[in-house]
Amino acid sequence: MAAEDVMASRLAAFYSAYEIVEYLRFLFSVEEIPPVFPVSVDNLATILLRHISCVPFNNIEMHYSVHRMDPLCPRSVFDKVIRRERGGIHLELNSLFTTLLCSIGYNAWLVPARVAVEQTKPSNGSRAFRGITHCVPLVEIADVLTGEKQVYLADVASGGANILTPIPLEAATPEDDPYPGVLEESHRLVRVFLPGVLRPELHWLLQHRTGDDAPWVDLYAFQEHEMTRNDFRALSRSSVERLSVLAENVIAARIIRDGDEAVGKYVLLNNQLKTVKQADGVSADSTDPLTAETVTLLVNETARAEALREFFWIDLDAAERDAILQRKTALPSF
Repeated sequence: MAAEDVMASRLAAFYSAYEIVEYLRFLFSVEEIPPVFPVSVDNLATILLRHISCVPFNNIEMHYSVHRMDPLCPRSVFDKVIRRERGGIHLELNSLFTTLLCSIGYNAWLVPARVAVEQTKPSNGSRAFRGITHCVPLVEIADVLTGEKQVYLADVASGGANILTPIPLEAATPEDDPYPGVLEESHRLVRVFLPGVLRPELHWLLQHRTGDDAPWVDLYAFQEHEMTRNDFRALSRSSVERLSVLAENVIAARIIRDGDEAVGKYVLLNNQLKTVKQADGVSADSTDPLTAETVTLLVNETARAEALREFFWIDLDAAERDAILQRKTALPSF
């Protein structure tokens, strides 16, 4: 196969130097943009955290617009997510992030993932997964001293349960410290066999918990095989329709960042806006709960549109507000 055919079959395209500068200005203030930004785990961690705090995961376009964007068109996704600051769903956000990382100089690729059927409680030995409806970026980085290569998970499209830092593909043991999430939350990777297969193969499984004493809950399973553009095209045509949770609910999530630290999150589900922040007057070494959670009920479309603008930076125009009114996910109009 010719080299150009190999490149054409790969999912990741490349953005121009001008677009990369535009992206960095989107993440950083002018004073914060570093003069050089070499490939490193630390810099990847900085990019990932700033990305998920600037780019809300949401399915607003599915409900508030009659137009559908092609997630296979890198510049259309860039325009929507970066220039128009609209965020997007998993396919858009993780494909964009992978392409951005490749353009900056990282060795990044997308892999298919299977989302756990139950994400609110532990599997208790009855683990189950949906079909392939998700995709996540993996990034390989060589150690500057030893040259040894390590692969990291760098997902930016899992909403309120998103990782906050790249996680190396190393199976956690009970003695290992998990990777910190928002406030008291944390993540870890374990190795599992998927149920219902004739040829069992180990998969990576990302798990999440809401506190040190909370149970681990499965999020999604994946392997390290790269997706091609044809794989992604098939996934983009079918996964949104198969994911009834996206079709039947209005969803948005954004991480709250203070400097280079995640200090909370906003999560919208239909008419409920949940805010998770550090409790007032509680220090990190206190025995009191670190987290304060509030839920605000949004009584109509006006209130939801205001919440989208204030907490997720998505400003709906009149046509978009009208687009949802005849759909099942609409709230009362006034």
